[in-house]
Amino acid sequence: MSEILQLLNDFQGIIGTILGSVTTLIVTDILKKRGQLKNYLVSYEAKFQTFRDVGCSMGGKRDEDFYGYSIKYIIQIYNQSDTPKIMRDFRLIFYKNAKEQYSLIPDNEETRRYSAHISHIANIAPKEIQVLKQSIYVMYDMLDKIQGADKVELQYKDEKDKNRKIILSNKVITTDDYVQE
Repeated sequence: MSEILQLLNDFQGIIGTILGSVTTLIVTDILKKRGQLKNYLVSYEAKFQTFRDVGCSMGGKRDEDFYGYSIKYIIQIYNQSDTPKIMRDFRLIFYKNAKEQYSLIPDNEETRRYSAHISHIANIAPKEIQVLKQSIYVMYDMLDKIQGADKVELQYKDEKDKNRKIILSNKVITTDDYVQE
């Protein structure tokens, strides 16, 4: 037993150096991953459109009938950490009295080409700001699902597969707010 204690005493400096290095590596790794994505809603525009507004007609529909509901928004995302972060599986959700009413996958306006969109995965580098421009369009046959909704929220999954959310609006969606273009 005294031989083991003598051996530990002889290599005390080396053992201390190794333990110090390992501890430093672990703490540094933890601190690098620390930080989260901060989001800033830059703009949010939502409006109803009638058949007249979009220049469309359909049998059985009047010009004053509602054609759809459009939402466009811009969000700035800042990665506070020293490691890359991702945002994926975006969903725009409409709530009424804290109950989910309807959800859609938003279109990425940055990849928009004519009438097609490419789905979006945001890969945000460390200490970088990225701008997300997204939109959705709810057609006339689904307007009853969003009518009266009192919250619009963007949900996504992060790099750890956790659900995250960004509240876009707490305003009640009602056709009474329609403004003719």
